Amino acid sequence: MVQGKAAMRSSESIAANLLQQMGYKVVEMHKKVTINNIEISDVDIVAEKNGIKYAVEVKAGPADVSSIRQIYVNSKLLNMVPMIISRGLADEKAEELAKELNVIFISVSDQVITNLGKLPRSHGRGFGVSSGLHDAPSSPLRGVYVPPTHTSR
Repeated sequence: MVQGKAAMRSSESIAANLLQQMGYKVVEMHKKVTINNIEISDVDIVAEKNGIKYAVEVKAGPADVSSIRQIYVNSKLLNMVPMIISRGLADEKAEELAKELNVIFISVSDQVITNLGKLPRSHGRGFGVSSGLHDAPSSPLRGVYVPPTHTSR
């Protein structure tokens, strides 16, 4: 089993791959967030799609309220759209906060996060965009929440 920093890097690599499959361009990994030349944090991935930049936080487990706050603040400091990729949300509080702050949330299955070599090709899991769900058999995603202001339709 992958642990510690190796697990974090593995999760980030898988997330970057998923973003590319979804049509995003991975611009930078581990972008430093600074204020007055003082490093205060970092963003796991900077991605771009249709001229919009996204600050992406990757969590190997469920994202909690603290994770949502972290990516929201970091994205605002970088003037980007906040996005989080994880194995779901920890609880209803995290879900409500993500919706309220318009944080794009992508939930991936456990097997995707733990092993890139075993990405499911076609197993009937769908992913939803905003409140509508539709089938996407080739997608390894369990769920995608995209706030209405960031839909690409």
